Amino acid sequence: MLATGRPGVLAALDLLDPLARGQDREKLAALRDRLGAARLRVLVAGEANRGKSTLINALLGREVLPTGVTPLTAVATTVAQSADEGIEVIFAGGHRQRFPIAALADFGTERGNPGNCRDVDPGRSPGPPDHGCGDLRSTRSQGSPSQCSSS
Repeated sequence: MLATGRPGVLAALDLLDPLARGQDREKLAALRDRLGAARLRVLVAGEANRGKSTLINALLGREVLPTGVTPLTAVATTVAQSADEGIEVIFAGGHRQRFPIAALADFGTERGNPGNCRDVDPGRSPGPPDHGCGDLRSTRSQGSPSQCSSS
């Protein structure tokens, strides 16, 4: 009988490994890596202005993501744990730049980045990089602040 929990899943993956070929073996290795990282990924999705950012802030135990009565979030945001607090923005062409956490609203909201005029990569998001109780990191944004008009 296999153990339960993470040790049981790892043991099951070890039993499956000799049976796997090609892509299946790669998928098993990826699963093993994800289990080893002991990271939890949670996707929060829903209609506009339904409290997704408020929920995430509550889970984090602090105000990290901008919230408001009107819809604010302009691009998807990833929150993860990091050794230093701030955001990492990924611009068009893959250029990355770090900013203070206070700059999140400048890149991740419709008010600070109307119509994504700062060219934030839609496949990645500006936000706090890995977030721990004092550490924030975020990835996903393209462009530079000067790309938006101030009108």
